This record gives sequence, structure tokens and C-alpha cells, in this order.
Amino acid sequence: SGSGRSGIMKGPRNIQEVGGAAEHIRDWLSEAALWATTWQHRGDAVAVADCLVVRVDAEKFGEVILSSPSPFVKQAAMTYGGEFVRLINEQQEKAVFLSDITDSNVVDSAMKI
Repeated sequence: SGSGRSGIMKGPRNIQEVGGAAEHIRDWLSEAALWATTWQHRGDAVAVADCLVVRVDAEKFGEVILSSPSPFVKQAAMTYGGEFVRLINEQQEKAVFLSDITDSNVVDSAMKI
């Protein structure tokens, strides 16, 4: 648990979180911390199988994107991140349980921009 803004965990099998479980290879843990500046982590996560953990500092991630010499990289990241946050806000408005686990369907929707 905590309020730090970092982290992505991608599991080949399963990631479990109190109140929810990632069940698909393409589910992510804590991606929202990269895009939503006010994101608060929702609890503790425990891997129940081998998985790959990559810690990404959200602030440094943003700095790298903004310092990219490629206008495409900046625009793609800003567009994807904006759509990602819009989808999270939409879920919250519908009273959908928000989780640190990002369902791959949300990512797919954000990618269709």
C-alpha cells in the first residue's frame, strides 16, 4: 500500500490484489500511476506465480517522454495517457470498482484512438 507514483507489473500467469485479480497476460498493475497525477494505489498486491516486475518512476517517465526529440512520441503518449485517464474517469462515474489492475480491455480502448 502507499501513494508513490511508480510501477508496472506484468505477469505471465496471475497477479492477485485484495479485492481483485489479474487473470490475463495483458493485465497490468499500477499503470494508472503513470498517467493520472492524483492516482492513489488501492492496496497491496501479491504475485501468486512468477511474474516480471518493472518499476517505472512516473515523474521520470514523464520527463523522458517530454524530452523526446520525436513529436510523434510526445503526441502518442499524450493522446494515449489522456484517453486512459478519460476511461478511468468514465469507470468511476459509473461506480465501477477502481483497481490498481488495469484490465487489458481498457488498454485496448485507449489504443484505438
